[in-house]
Amino acid sequence: MESYGIFSLLPVAVVIVLVFLTRRTAASLLAGTVVGAVMLYGPGFMKPWIDTVYGVMASDLWIWLVLVCGFFGSLVALFEASGGIDGFTRIAARVRRTLIGA
Repeated sequence: MESYGIFSLLPVAVVIVLVFLTRRTAASLLAGTVVGAVMLYGPGFMKPWIDTVYGVMASDLWIWLVLVCGFFGSLVALFEASGGIDGFTRIAARVRRTLIGA
């Protein structure tokens, strides 16, 4: 097994730098995985990288995560469109004043 030492931080550094430069998290994470795959597999990185990405995205945990985040995102969008967030904001402000006063 190879030891990459300080170079093992390179994919993480790429992700962090790209997030700050582009403000796009998904593309930055994807670029970080590509950098990691190039480090691990060299010039023939494409097939092992695709196999790894496919294996992760086909797992039950990933599917559950996408469904839960999608449904909660939809629920938040519905609350925002219906004005339900305004009511929650008023209640939260009242509770906050009560907690501060106590």
